[in-house]
Amino acid sequence: MIPGVKPIFRKSYLLIRSKCAILSVVNGSIDINKLYGYTAMTKSEALENILLSGIKNGNFRPGEKIPSRNMLMQKYGLSRETVEKAVGNLVRSGVLLARRGSATTVAPERCRNGNSFSRILFIYPCRMTPPSLRCFEADFEIRSCTCDEFMFHEEKYSAVDTLLIWFYPGYSMLSTINRLEAKGFRQLLINRRFGEVPYVTIDYESGLKAGLQQLKEKCGSDCAVISNDIYQWDEPFHAERLVSFYRAAGTLGICTRENHVFIGNDTVTVRKAVQTLFMPNSPKRGITILSTRLIDPFLLEAAAIGKAPGRDFELLLCDYRAGLELYPGIHMLNQRGYHIMGEYMLQLAASAIKKGELPQQKINLELIK
Repeated sequence: MIPGVKPIFRKSYLLIRSKCAILSVVNGSIDINKLYGYTAMTKSEALENILLSGIKNGNFRPGEKIPSRNMLMQKYGLSRETVEKAVGNLVRSGVLLARRGSATTVAPERCRNGNSFSRILFIYPCRMTPPSLRCFEADFEIRSCTCDEFMFHEEKYSAVDTLLIWFYPGYSMLSTINRLEAKGFRQLLINRRFGEVPYVTIDYESGLKAGLQQLKEKCGSDCAVISNDIYQWDEPFHAERLVSFYRAAGTLGICTRENHVFIGNDTVTVRKAVQTLFMPNSPKRGITILSTRLIDPFLLEAAAIGKAPGRDFELLLCDYRAGLELYPGIHMLNQRGYHIMGEYMLQLAASAIKKGELPQQKINLELIK
């Protein structure tokens, strides 16, 4: 008998009716392989139903421990992998709570829908200042911290009633996000996609495709690209933008030669691009700049040798820069800085959360001009 758990099996032979199946019970142990009425159910699904039935019937009450993995394996003749899968699914759905170094327990009633929580912890990169969180304040207790602060104080936070919102998380945080998901934390990613974690992010590909179509019509299918360093662990969106560029270009049949790809985050990279692309007798060409930091240096270097947008080249910018839409030959996506876009994504997330949902949503960027 398991301490603190009411006996489930009182007779030598018993039939337990679950939501989707009837399991054969022999001498207090279930032959989980013998499923009647719903033979398509897997062993892990059958175990989930048994545990859910125990919770529903009051055999496992909120805060009480469920049987250990070893006990479940011995009782039902299951492998550890099957038991871990069943328990893990119930943890992710908010029915059970798993904490490092302690037993798995039944979650409080108010947390069992998987989206019910009273606290939001907002985690942002150390190099950024956090955006406004007013869209959440009326409904939740809000706290914010940097990624480093969270890592240092992680054990203070509970998966029971806390939602973790990651704002522009870098690659270095993905292993932490994956580990916390396994522990039962509900998480939401802002401007990032990773695994099955809910997200609100920007879809660069659709906007780049519309812009590249404009460049192709005016300059042909040969297009150059200038990007920031894509190997920055805390700024993964540079790599994501470059991947989106290649996908959009491939869809349109646009060719980007190897010597027309320039990656770096300094004026040396921009100067090399200008010298390569504007050699004597060079044709008018399309150029895409994927980083806002490189826009001004490029335009200044081009102007220094007498080259102007509209006349000598068509320019597609992944970021919006006020005033540049007035110049001919400059096309921009409606990407208005990480603070403005970040607050917009948070508003979308808040709207979904108030409806009891964790969103999975992409924001399409419109082409300006």
